[in-house]
Amino acid sequence: MSTMSSPDRESESAAESFEFDQGSDVTPDAWVKEKFTNRYGDERAVLVGDTYEVMIDGGVKEEADWDKTHPDFDGQREEWLVDVDGLEHLAEVAEEKGFTVATATGDDGIDEDSALFNAVDTAEEGDKIEVEYAQKNGKGTNTKSGEITQSSVTFDDTPVLVFVRDDGQTMRVKPDEHGDTGLFSGGYHPFVGAVTVVEIEK
Repeated sequence: MSTMSSPDRESESAAESFEFDQGSDVTPDAWVKEKFTNRYGDERAVLVGDTYEVMIDGGVKEEADWDKTHPDFDGQREEWLVDVDGLEHLAEVAEEKGFTVATATGDDGIDEDSALFNAVDTAEEGDKIEVEYAQKNGKGTNTKSGEITQSSVTFDDTPVLVFVRDDGQTMRVKPDEHGDTGLFSGGYHPFVGAVTVVEIEK
């Protein structure tokens, strides 16, 4: 006698995939680490990366409109500060001189309709997850899998997926400093690689 599989059982085990576009593989010369409002009420951005090469050696500080950017090197932080409103202008000047300056932070560089937000909306605690990522050593892709323990959007609107692997290691899928989706461990060098696909199984 022939048997038939249950449609309900098949649907329960169906997995949903989310693909990620990492954009350019080129790492910017400088990027925005964070944005803040100073005591005078001005919105300022903190630039990190090869900032001395860009701002001084590359002549971007001298060429940029001072009234738009108000660039200043903070000796205590050892970081460059510029006006948030002048970031696009600064990036344009840098591009003219052969440099790339990313103006988004990890907090505001990811669209609310992105694959990561959609994955967070779909995932629930206890779901199975498999993450495909591009290895940071450039040697192709690899996968990590486990059980989701947290699927949420943080207080600063950052989507995060947290899962525990079979070996007990906790990993996170979240935006990196450039706004691209990355895989992170809890180690000393947490960035594992750029996420290409997330598959969630209910």
